[in-house]
Amino acid sequence: MAKTLKVVYTVILLVSLFLLLIAATKPCQSDKDCKKFACRKPKVPKCINGFCKCVR
Repeated sequence: MAKTLKVVYTVILLVSLFLLLIAATKPCQSDKDCKKFACRKPKVPKCINGFCKCVR
């Protein structure tokens, strides 16, 4: 039973990380497209090479 729970928790963790990575890059054309992109302060979202990224 304990091994099953460990496997389930590991799968949940890996799927969560995968979804986080997908959400971390959003395609954009300009900085206006990145307004809803979440960044921790003092960083702000900017469109760099066609993707929203957090920069200072």
